Amino acid sequence: MLKRAFSILVAILIILTIPIFQVNAQYAPNEGIYSQCALLINLDTDKIIYEKNADKHMPPTAFNKVMTAMLAFENTEDINTKMVTVSDTILDDKNLVYNSSGIVAGEQISMKDLLYNILVGSANDCCSVIAEEIGGTQSNFAKMMNERAEQLGCENTTFVNAHGMDEEEQHTTCNDMAKIAKQAIKIPGFLDMCSQTSYVVPATNKNEEHKIRTSNQMMVSTSQYYYSPVKGIKYGSTDNGGRCFISTATKDGYNYLLVLMGGPTEDSQGNDLDFNSAFKDAKTLYQWAFDNFKIRQLVEENTPIAEIKVKSSWDADVIHVIPESTVTALINKSIDINDQQSVQFLKNLPEYIEAPIEKGQILGSMEIVADGETLGQVNLVAAESIKRSGYLSFLDKVKEVIGQTWFKITAISIAVLLIAYVITTIIINYVKKSKKRNNNRNSKK
Repeated sequence: MLKRAFSILVAILIILTIPIFQVNAQYAPNEGIYSQCALLINLDTDKIIYEKNADKHMPPTAFNKVMTAMLAFENTEDINTKMVTVSDTILDDKNLVYNSSGIVAGEQISMKDLLYNILVGSANDCCSVIAEEIGGTQSNFAKMMNERAEQLGCENTTFVNAHGMDEEEQHTTCNDMAKIAKQAIKIPGFLDMCSQTSYVVPATNKNEEHKIRTSNQMMVSTSQYYYSPVKGIKYGSTDNGGRCFISTATKDGYNYLLVLMGGPTEDSQGNDLDFNSAFKDAKTLYQWAFDNFKIRQLVEENTPIAEIKVKSSWDADVIHVIPESTVTALINKSIDINDQQSVQFLKNLPEYIEAPIEKGQILGSMEIVADGETLGQVNLVAAESIKRSGYLSFLDKVKEVIGQTWFKITAISIAVLLIAYVITTIIINYVKKSKKRNNNRNSKK
């Protein structure tokens, strides 16, 4: 009998659990994400709508180039006129043979063309040239990279070189790279530069004019991965880091930033994948975001939503409470904001308030919650002004004092003392009268 009851209880729990999984499933893409780590942020609201291992330490691969380019922009007065001469020893680094731009010692090239070589062509050698020009030495420039990352609030990032080739101590996270990327795209010209599919590098004293092309296939119209909303920012791959991709996407007025790290190049059997996992993940996440999330108005400004009792005023017994401002939020389209079971408007207001009250005075706050997630918060303010009545205020104070425990105890004590005094007086008078009567009787005898 006990086993049967236990089995029934388990079955009930399983049935009750099914709707929960169904609700959660609608807030994630239908397709699986191949990348080890991912972070998708809506730039209009700065809201994270998808994350996977966003704080896991990963090799940064080409992401170093974002920081290198950002420091070049920030430390160069005019990238168009700034000319850089390639030193004799700067190209000795063995890592520079990968993604080389073909620059040579003694070549004079503008900072703008170095940056195009980095952000479009992903050239490692140009990263080292910039590092030496800005930092003096490669190691000092790496120090500058780490200091700038720390200024931006990155807590899990260590850069060792300017180009991103694998180094044992070098790592970052999706969360940290999102902070760096958000700062980089604020720089005028940065996003436009890394959103070019090709660039013609002008002739220099050592090289002829030549064209470079982007490795970001999501921006190339002839590619199988082409997705028109995507712009920038950097794609790269190393043996240790896998496929990594930072990009933005804009569609129908919505703007997103996506960071992907550790995309596989092989399947579980060690066979090469016949698709690019980073580009596939990016399209999956972007399409899911554009299809499922919209900015909705949750609360409208100046709409009465509550009343509070008012004390010390002839003018009103209650005051109307309104939101201080209109509240909008990026929410999943499946959420019905008019369904009180799905969305809760949690008000934090006092039971009463004492006049005087000024219109617009903050009286409390409200939190809008759906499925345990805070969608928005807003101050609640007075919809009108209410004057104070001196007489009513005095009466309210008297009532308040009378209602206090200490006053009740004192009043009871005084009453007890008065009663005791009266009783004592009556007894004393009775005794005196009795004695007087007895004396009169004795005197007559």
